[in-house]
Order: sequence, then structure tokens, then C-alpha cells
Amino acid sequence: PVINANDDDDNDEHHHHSHHRELEEWGNDKANNNDEESLLDSSSYRPFLNSWPNSISSIPSFPENIPREELVREAQSDVLVEEIDKHKSWVSDQFEAVKKAAPPTFIFSSPSFSLEKFTRALQLAGSRSISIQLPSSSSSSSSGKGSVLVPLFDMANHHPNPTATYRLVSGSDDNNNNDDDDDNEGGESIELVARKDISEGEEITISYGAYPNSIMAKCYGFVPTNNPYDFERVSMRGILQAAMDAGALLETTDLSKVENLVAALGFDTTNNSRILATGPEESLWMSLRAALVTNDDEYEELLEVLEAIEMDEADDEDLWEMDNDADIVRRAKIAHAAFTALEHRISAKSTLEEDEEILLRNDTTALSCGSRLLVELRSERKRLLRSASWRMAAVMGRPREAREILSL
Repeated sequence: PVINANDDDDNDEHHHHSHHRELEEWGNDKANNNDEESLLDSSSYRPFLNSWPNSISSIPSFPENIPREELVREAQSDVLVEEIDKHKSWVSDQFEAVKKAAPPTFIFSSPSFSLEKFTRALQLAGSRSISIQLPSSSSSSSSGKGSVLVPLFDMANHHPNPTATYRLVSGSDDNNNNDDDDDNEGGESIELVARKDISEGEEITISYGAYPNSIMAKCYGFVPTNNPYDFERVSMRGILQAAMDAGALLETTDLSKVENLVAALGFDTTNNSRILATGPEESLWMSLRAALVTNDDEYEELLEVLEAIEMDEADDEDLWEMDNDADIVRRAKIAHAAFTALEHRISAKSTLEEDEEILLRNDTTALSCGSRLLVELRSERKRLLRSASWRMAAVMGRPREAREILSL
């Protein structure tokens, strides 16, 4: 079944809304059959459900019912804890909405069906679903982003560089081989397509989406290593303050003045800039250029180019051509110091190496209360910042190759 999903800008809770019509039909079927096991056994979904884990408690999840201070200590991130709180609130809202929409005979209306059970069931279904773009002609849903549960296909693991991809095809598609399947005539199916030659015994993998680690942990129950879509959010002031703490900027630097200068040139100074494993994203790299102007002539030259870009009389290439080796090296030094300082800041309670040792030993004391996902998330944050620092060091040595090194 194709299921509607939220399509917000943050790709946050990206699948889980079901159709009330389908819910009501399922509830009515259940009401007409007093033997629940018999109903389930006779369902065409039984072989599919048999392939799922016997116990949903075995699926990794964030710790529940622990003091907030302990959660903050394990996560080593106030931002992550806020995301966890937001996710729990969203799940609670979904629970209440489903109970309200469910027919009286449906299992969701039963007093024994708790928020905890709903949370785990939602996680189980969510971790085995895939996101798709629904066509406007879809008979199951309006056009937009959605998710599906597909038997067998849901066993494919995630990889950032997968061996296969997938797409939604209609029953009338020439590429769809469902001519002998009367039950699916004119319907929709998922087509798995190899992206490369796949050797016998080689794992078939897909991409679950371009999601950061926090969403992968919340929705799929695992944290990818070296996820190219993960990032650390920072503000311009945060970068400059970290560089100052590391001694790369003079303590007499007026950060408010610099921040206002950067904002006046049209660059974002809020907490929306991102550090990737490959280094700062392009907008942050250029913002740092504006933050480090040394005289009025340089400021006016930069302002002139930016105004030309705004009027489509120039483009980003002109900004890159303005850079000289000395400017690039100075910017890379500031960024390197800042990223290193940020890693040290979040490593006060445990370093990357210590986190890796905890995970390697599967330390039951350090991983109590189901905190493994938190340890994995915090270790990947440190790994990302360290990788970004290494990229900055490489730029300092080869400034003319900065664009290639930073993958910009």
C-alpha cells in the first residue's frame, strides 16, 4: 500500500501517515472476524510479516524514561536532545490522531495498545519502508512524497553508494512485467534496477535517502559511518568564537562588528550554515571570506562582485577568481582551528577514540539504558569535524586546489 507522508523542508518525519479509508476497511474486516489469529493467518501479508523481527524490542532506539540530564550527558549535544524531544512529541501526536481516527473495533482503540507499543510498531514499520515520489496519476494517493512497504525488497540494506536503485512503475508501464498478474492489473509496483554489474554473492544495497545521521537513527535505528549527508550546524559567530578560543583570532576582534559586516554583504550569519565531512559548505566558505576582509578596498571589491551577481552580471565563478593564495590559506587556518576547537569542545567527556573503544568492546556499562545510538551519533559528529579539519589542513598546503579538496 502506498502511504501519504509529510514533505517538510527538513526531511524530518518523512513517512508514517496512513489513509483513514484503508484503516476503516481493515477495522471492519477485523470486526467481522472474531478469531484474530485466523484473520492474520489468512491474510496475504502473512508471509511478509513472518519475515519481520519476532520482537520489536530488538530494534535499536533512543533511551526512554531516563532523566534528562543523563540523556544530555550521553548525547553530548543539547541540539540532539531537542531533536529527540521533538520526535517524541510528533510520535505522541500521531498516536492520538490514529486513536481518534480508528474504528471502535480496531486494535488502536484498545486500552491495552499503549504509546510505547505504538512507538515501537511505528519504528518497525518505518525502518522497513522506503521513500518514493508519487506520480500525480497514483490511484492510492495524491501526488507528492510517500512511503511503501514492499515484501522482500525491505530486506535491502542502506549504502551511500548503493549497487541498486528503485522506482515506482504503473501496471501500464512497458517496463513492468506484471502482464500475468491479474491482481496487479493497472496497479503500481516497485522496480529494482542495478546501478552496476553485480557479482554473484555481492550484497544488493539501496539508498534510504540523503538523510543526516539523526534522522537515520530515529527512523531506521542505525547510524551510518562516514555518512556523506551528515552535517554539523553552525553560525558565523560560532565559527569565529571557536577560532578565537583556539588562538587563531585575536581576542580583541569585535565579533558583533564582523557578524554585522557579513550580514550587510548578504551572507547568512544564523545557525543555518553546515560543516560537512569534506569541509564547510560553499556558502559558509564564502561567508568566511567576507568575515576576513582586511581593508575598505577589499570590502568594496567584494561588494561590487556580489552586487553584480545579484544583477546576473557575474556568477560564483567570479568570487572564486577573486581569491588569492594568501586569502585562501588564512581562511583555511581559521576554519581548521575552529573545527578542531569544536571537536575538542564536544570531546570533553569522551574522545572519538574512547567512543570507538566503547562501541568495539560493546561496553554494557557505558551502553546502558539503550544509549548505543547516542554513542554512535556523538562519535560520528567528532569524526565529521576531524575530517573537516583534515580537509582544511590540505587546503593550507595546496590553496590552488581548494575547490577540489572541499568538493565545491
